Amino acid sequence: MNKIAIIGGGPAGLICAISAKKQNPNLDITIFEKNDIASTILPTGGGRCNLSYNEIDIKIFAQNYPRGEKFLYSVFNRFFIEETLDFFKSIGIETYTQKDKRIFPKTDKSLDVIFALKNEIKRLNIKVANENVKDFSYQENAFYINKIKFQKLIIATGGRKNSLIESIKKLNIDFLEQKQALGGLEIEEKEFAQISGVSLKNINATAIFNKIKINLKEDLLFTHKGISGPLAYKISSLFSRENYQKENPIILKIQFTKIENLNLQNQLNSNPQKEILNLITDFCPKSLAKLLLEKNNIPTNKKCHQINKEERKKIEIFLTNLELKILSPIKEGEIVYSGGVNLNEINPQTMETKKISGLYFCGEILNIDGFCGGFNLQNCWSTGYIAGTSVAEQ
Repeated sequence: MNKIAIIGGGPAGLICAISAKKQNPNLDITIFEKNDIASTILPTGGGRCNLSYNEIDIKIFAQNYPRGEKFLYSVFNRFFIEETLDFFKSIGIETYTQKDKRIFPKTDKSLDVIFALKNEIKRLNIKVANENVKDFSYQENAFYINKIKFQKLIIATGGRKNSLIESIKKLNIDFLEQKQALGGLEIEEKEFAQISGVSLKNINATAIFNKIKINLKEDLLFTHKGISGPLAYKISSLFSRENYQKENPIILKIQFTKIENLNLQNQLNSNPQKEILNLITDFCPKSLAKLLLEKNNIPTNKKCHQINKEERKKIEIFLTNLELKILSPIKEGEIVYSGGVNLNEINPQTMETKKISGLYFCGEILNIDGFCGGFNLQNCWSTGYIAGTSVAEQ
């Protein structure tokens, strides 16, 4: 009987184990996971588990991966949205699609997805070893995990840095340095911490770094350390491999309205007795308007007819071109990393390495990362399934 080891009990490792066992019930599969299996699924989608994104055009879907786009063409041709939903339906998870195309379980609970995957692991008699991989080696075409011999090995340890990376490098597998690719960002303007929790919906913005200029339209959230939300996540992802810092920050320009649409002088003339704070709240949240006025030394209760030319110019600038300086990723709470196993090392048809027969990688340990919206989980489902069925076929 072929003994298969899977290191990592996250989404990629679990679908890999289930798919392999369903295709070949004779396989002896052990999942090595020091934590509770499937626990990394719990926070996804804000605790609702954003399973995927409902876009059936593979090339359009793959554009949501700053790293891994072309590699995924082949992967998604084998296992994509329809197959993913069929898989979850087969283990008792019904799904629905939001207006923004994000796919969730009907119950809106990550826990239900976790329980379904755990139950399937148990039903298929797949072994789970709740232990660290302390001893790993490759000898005479076999893999030794904590001194146990396995014929094949799938590594699905996710995107976070772990002790297995050095062992992977020793196998002459090219491994790219991991850097945060999806998370909050620290900004230079510390006064915005005063409005922590304030969000801007579907805001127009431009991110500029050196010669790179990217236009964005997403939600943005101010936090006690900087910015978060989909717009910040997209910036952190797109600029993940860039060396931005205090001396050379990313410049974020936010546009509440276009200058040609503002015509501020006309609005001031039309509302002479209105307080300037109340006028500006037509364009941005009141707490943000108050902060911006105070930052520019403009009294919030000043009447519109009292606003002078210099003050009007300041208001026009922060409504049409508010500038923030992004210094660095915020270290805690990272969601996804870029980097990992170089995709040139992997056969996308099987997820097996080109250098070592019987060694496979799947999920976020690969140099694949996507934006928010279910794209990173879809990478896990698709590459995990392919790794599992490939192991079972050979």
